Amino acid sequence: MLNLSPAYFEDLLRHETGKNIAEYIQLKRVSIAQEQLRRTDKSVAAIAEELGYTSPQFFCRLFKKLTGLTPSEYRLPG
Repeated sequence: MLNLSPAYFEDLLRHETGKNIAEYIQLKRVSIAQEQLRRTDKSVAAIAEELGYTSPQFFCRLFKKLTGLTPSEYRLPG
């Protein structure tokens, strides 16, 4: 669609964000999860499934690694 080779696109992305494609997608998915945790009452498992994670446990470990909080902790007000 962009008429760019995958390698060139990845080079552009790395230049602009400092991340490779996999890292960038991972961060975007967690960002979407953060938004859903703030704005909905969907379960953590439902959010993980909607974002394509194979298990809620994996999603929770990754979320904590990237944000410093579990999804449940992130959702708590205050």
